[in-house]
Amino acid sequence: MRRAWMMMAGLALSFPVLAEAARAADPDAAKLYGTDPGLAPARACFAHNFDPAWLAGHKDQNVSQILVQATRRVDEGTAWDLAAVQLRFRDSHGLFEISADCSLSDGAIHCGVDCDGGGFSMKMLSASALGVSFDGYVRFSDTTQPVDPEATVDPPLSTAGFGQGDKTLVLERVDPKNCSTLADDSDAATSDPATPSQ
Repeated sequence: MRRAWMMMAGLALSFPVLAEAARAADPDAAKLYGTDPGLAPARACFAHNFDPAWLAGHKDQNVSQILVQATRRVDEGTAWDLAAVQLRFRDSHGLFEISADCSLSDGAIHCGVDCDGGGFSMKMLSASALGVSFDGYVRFSDTTQPVDPEATVDPPLSTAGFGQGDKTLVLERVDPKNCSTLADDSDAATSDPATPSQ
């Protein structure tokens, strides 16, 4: 009887370990953040500036600069992923932003903007390259427009700007500090990911 009790106790103690191992088995998150964060906060930053020569040869592309921050947040044992995107368009002085909730599944990252704001998709092309696809409606805000300090709404919203050449853009992984303009107070305790293996 004592031996049976000890075996049951041993199994009970092993369950949390097994559950944690199962929860940590997230290859999509490992690719995105550079290491599998499990139930821990994480950030990853990707960026690309398209120079005038590139834009001259790609007339259908309107995006001239793009910055993406992926963030994993954790609250009471639950993790969720977000994406913040900052954009500049050719022939525009505006600085535009998109905020979306994301789901990671089977190598794809699907991101949706609240209140029927459309969405976009992302995919890790390699350990250091992220593909971002704007192939449909997505709403973004122009952060350079004045905002009423007493208002409770976001900056003025826009639905224009993307061209046919913006359907898939390739960004490079950069230091998370490069995304500091996209971070908010909730990101203060978010740890930087480990350097991904090449």
